Amino acid sequence: MDAKGKPDLIVIPYRDQYFLSEYGPAVRDLQFIKTISEFDFFDTITVVNRPVSIYERVLGKLNSDLSSIPGVNFVDATSLDLFGPLRGRAWAKTCFAKTIKTLLSKYNKNGKAVVVLDFSPFATFPLLKSSRVLYWYDLIDNFTKHNRYTRSQRELVRDKYAWVDRCFNAVTGVTSEALISFNTKKTVLPNGIFYNDAKVNKLTVHSNIYDFGFIGFITDKLDLSFIKKLSENYSIALYGLCLDKKVLARIKSMSNVHYFGKFQYNDIGVIVKTFKIGLLPYLKEKSHDESPLKLYEYFKHNLPCVTSIDYEIQSEFVFNYNHSEITSEKIRAFACLSGSCKISESIEESWHVKVRLKLFLKELLVKFDLNSKATSV
Repeated sequence: MDAKGKPDLIVIPYRDQYFLSEYGPAVRDLQFIKTISEFDFFDTITVVNRPVSIYERVLGKLNSDLSSIPGVNFVDATSLDLFGPLRGRAWAKTCFAKTIKTLLSKYNKNGKAVVVLDFSPFATFPLLKSSRVLYWYDLIDNFTKHNRYTRSQRELVRDKYAWVDRCFNAVTGVTSEALISFNTKKTVLPNGIFYNDAKVNKLTVHSNIYDFGFIGFITDKLDLSFIKKLSENYSIALYGLCLDKKVLARIKSMSNVHYFGKFQYNDIGVIVKTFKIGLLPYLKEKSHDESPLKLYEYFKHNLPCVTSIDYEIQSEFVFNYNHSEITSEKIRAFACLSGSCKISESIEESWHVKVRLKLFLKELLVKFDLNSKATSV
């Protein structure tokens, strides 16, 4: 088929513009959107926010001062559905359908190519049967294992994955384990080093330098037994909103563990200066087959990392405490390495989100003859 200029891109995110405004590009889908917006692969980029219910509008979820991304058009709508929002996360199965159908309808007439990039673990929507429409699904995590989802919600995810496997042209995911239920058209695309061009926030943090630190949302996936044991001899700083009251109560009961709550992505450069060693203490049985973004942040900011699981990075600067005992000698050695440029200098070119996405998109668009002459900036 003959290419008719650059295609458009329509994105269904998991975390949308409201999350971007509150936390910054701290998650995979927003980092992908920001990175793709810096390429020259697409004519227009449209991101569909999850519709906001009337209940949420009344409670103050307004769009008057939302953060944006240059070159990206965010579609924000108020849903008049009174019953769907009462289903919680499950509402995402149907709430995008009307907007996506409207956005795609014009491509049935003008013959222009469009790529639909879907991150949602629930959403289904009418598909436009056209060789000029390419459907790409990305797994941020394996949501069939999500520790905060109910059994029925995980079943909805399985239904979504089966639908994607039947109908989509391409599937990417953070790990091969996350993609195991998909038969074909799949590509492993781990997370990576991401750079944001926004100004660093003027965050006021505690002046102490802690021995260990963690950045990210805090749930019952955190290995609290390890943290408690570690805190007997070392100070620990936990940065990130805790989503579980019982977990927060346990954390606050521990001496030598300091909880600082939510932060913006642009705070990270300041936060990481308050501790010497990064922590990735997740319970294996609650893992989502993930590729942790915070691991790349630790490397980017010259912090060695103590982890509970082997991820895609194998390095002398990463220690798995489930493989062997973490001794005081090992902790001292890691503390001495903290801040060393040797850590960031060990970052490979292929670890960068920009590099991974550029290579994948070039191959994808050429394969489907949607934009074979596309170049990136």
